[in-house]
Amino acid sequence: MKIKRFFLVAVALCWSSYAFSQCETDFSVYREYYKQWKDNKFNPKSINPQMISSWRHVLLNCPSFKQYTYLDGANIVAYAFINTTKDPDLRNKYVDTLIMVYDNRAKYFPKDKNGSQVGNIMGRKGLDLIKWAPDRYEEAYQALKQALELDGENANSAFMDSYFQMTITMAKNGKLDEAVILDEYSRLMDMVDNNIRKYTEADNEKEVNNFKGVKANLDAAVEPYANCEDLCRIYQPKFEADPNNVELL
Repeated sequence: MKIKRFFLVAVALCWSSYAFSQCETDFSVYREYYKQWKDNKFNPKSINPQMISSWRHVLLNCPSFKQYTYLDGANIVAYAFINTTKDPDLRNKYVDTLIMVYDNRAKYFPKDKNGSQVGNIMGRKGLDLIKWAPDRYEEAYQALKQALELDGENANSAFMDSYFQMTITMAKNGKLDEAVILDEYSRLMDMVDNNIRKYTEADNEKEVNNFKGVKANLDAAVEPYANCEDLCRIYQPKFEADPNNVELL
């Protein structure tokens, strides 16, 4: 009995070692072809089938092996499959795969060197849903909402911008009350203004311009939904708190 148990343990260890070795091999193979494909600007004509098969093996059999599996995987699914497919049903299935790639990245690599990165992952999932499946706006809205809930003011400026656009889309389609648009506008503008101040003090011109761009987009997007009374309700407390802020005039 002991010999049989020892034999089974030995077989398991050998198989584990083989599986890990195969993961390393497939990862190296797909990464090499992926780099070449990336250099060709993700041209579908330059896809090597070995890249796809090796990447798929790593994705399915070695989910926690390397984060690059998911970083590269989002581009592989988007540009090798979704972008080259016209059939709506098949395209939708590929979008499901793209969502799975983002969700598994959050599952197996929830942290990076700076702490939790789940908010960033969900935000990027939301942006990709808007780009590749605009009809799935409710899923994009939920992903971006989660990103802002997790990261707050530290969220990427693009997530704030796109979240507000999805909030309006949700309201237009009867998924949210229109009153939410003004509430979210007010909340997002506070976040944007705080970031403009923060990055101005840090002398980070790039981020200042990014958030100023978001601010302009929010103002333009809310205009059809805000009358003078609404705007006064939003801006009066801000002006009273900071009467010398010329941007509030």
